[in-house]
Amino acid sequence: MAWRFFVAGTSSSLYAIVGKASLVTKVYVPRQILVLSSTLANLISSLLEFIVLLPIIFALLGYLPVTILLFPLIHVIYFWFVYGAGLILSSLYVYFRDLNQIWDVLTTILFFCSPIFYPISIIPDYLLPYYLCNPVTLFMGMYRDIMVTGNLPSLYNVVVTVGFAIAAYLVGSFAFGRLQRRFAEEI
Repeated sequence: MAWRFFVAGTSSSLYAIVGKASLVTKVYVPRQILVLSSTLANLISSLLEFIVLLPIIFALLGYLPVTILLFPLIHVIYFWFVYGAGLILSSLYVYFRDLNQIWDVLTTILFFCSPIFYPISIIPDYLLPYYLCNPVTLFMGMYRDIMVTGNLPSLYNVVVTVGFAIAAYLVGSFAFGRLQRRFAEEI
């Protein structure tokens, strides 16, 4: 479900500017709001999915781990990461309309390069540093830790994921700010 939020949030952000061309060309609206609203809609959807997941976790484990209370914090950090990626993608999609097909292929590759249906522990030690360069890997591990195993995420993982989220947001805001000047002309 966390992966689905990433894919749905970034994929819908691709179309946030181009799909609302009349708002971009005819009315002044802060354009970041278009991407934010798209990402927030997917956030609400993912929160509802996780609420449905709680009884399933309880049925499988027989209890809900106390660490599940950290879910909102991790999900907010993950939201800012997805929003930053969405800002980059939406601004690039205005200029490069084939980006949606490239993004579909990249998300498929990222799916298999992320610990979604296998644990991180099966990755050989010599490949682990490269494997952890994928920001989604740490998020998936933290979700698994707090929701299934009941382990607290390490402080290192939290700091690194916050760093990824801040970096994605700052790079996304910078790219969006630079590229939005010609959105109306390019649409």
